[in-house]
Amino acid sequence: ITVFRMGSEGHQDIDLAILTALLKGANASAPDQLSLALAWNRVDIARSQIFIYGQQWPVGSLEQAMLDALVLDRVDFVKLLIENGVSMHRFLTLSRLEELYNTRHGPSNTLYHLVRDVKK
Repeated sequence: ITVFRMGSEGHQDIDLAILTALLKGANASAPDQLSLALAWNRVDIARSQIFIYGQQWPVGSLEQAMLDALVLDRVDFVKLLIENGVSMHRFLTLSRLEELYNTRHGPSNTLYHLVRDVKK
C-alpha cells in the first residue's frame, strides 16, 4: 500500500506517486518499467529508479525503447538511452529509418518521397 498525502512537506506530483507505486508493486521487468516511464514521460524516474547500476537488459529491449522515444518525440529519453549504451550507428538500420519516417504520427510514405526527390 502506498499512501499519498496531498500538500504534505516534500510533496510530489500525483502522477509521480502513482507511477512510483506501480513500479514498486508490479514486479515488472526493467523493459516494462522503462516502457511505463516512457509512456508517462518521466525521464527522472527512468534515470533514478530503472537505470540502476548492474541492471541487465535483454537484447533488443533498449532498441525498442529508443524507437518508442523517437516516435513519441521524447528527447530526454533519447539522450538517456544513448547515455546507457544505445548506439545510433547500430540502431538506425534502413528498415528502422523507414519505420520512423512512415510512422502514423507523420505523413505516410515520407521516406519514399524523400528518396524519390533525391534521385531527381
